[in-house]
Parts: sequence; structure tokens; C-alpha cells
Amino acid sequence: MAILLKSMAIKWAFKLKYRAFIFVFHRWQAYFAQTDERKVRDELKLNRADVGWYQIRKALQARNAGADFPPVSFKPFEEAYKTLTEKLLPMVYELGFLKV
Repeated sequence: MAILLKSMAIKWAFKLKYRAFIFVFHRWQAYFAQTDERKVRDELKLNRADVGWYQIRKALQARNAGADFPPVSFKPFEEAYKTLTEKLLPMVYELGFLKV
């Protein structure tokens, strides 16, 4: 039973990861469509080759705070993350992510 639940959770997580990937890909395109202020680039180290999702997300949030760029919505990402949390939270111990 535990193996079946783990398999189902993994399949569901991959499906959600694909949706999250599409969301992140579109945000990545939105990020690279414009250039940030020098202050934001220096603060978040955006001039490096290893820029990650955290930095991209914070840069887009900084753009949303200003009026110079079109706003970017994070609602789909937040909803997907909340759904994943609600699905996996009851199974954390059962699937072996944490031990009792």
C-alpha cells in the first residue's frame, strides 16, 4: 500500500512539476524581456551566470512594486505550491520524507 501511495504521489508531483515548469518558464521569459535597475541587479546578484528562481522571483516582485514594468502574477505558482503542500503534508511520514 505504501509503495502504491508513493508511486501515486510521485506521478502527481511530476504532473505538478510540469505545470510549475511551464509557469516558471513564462516568468523566466518575462524576466529576460526587460532589464532591471542597477540597484536591483547588484542587490540580487543578477549579473551572475548562476541566477536562480529565488533571484528571478525577487526581481519580478521588485518590478511589480514599480510602475515602469507590466505586472507579473505569481498566483498560479502560489496555488500550485499550496495544492502540493496540502497533498503531501499528510503523507510526509508515510512516504518516508521524515522519520518518526
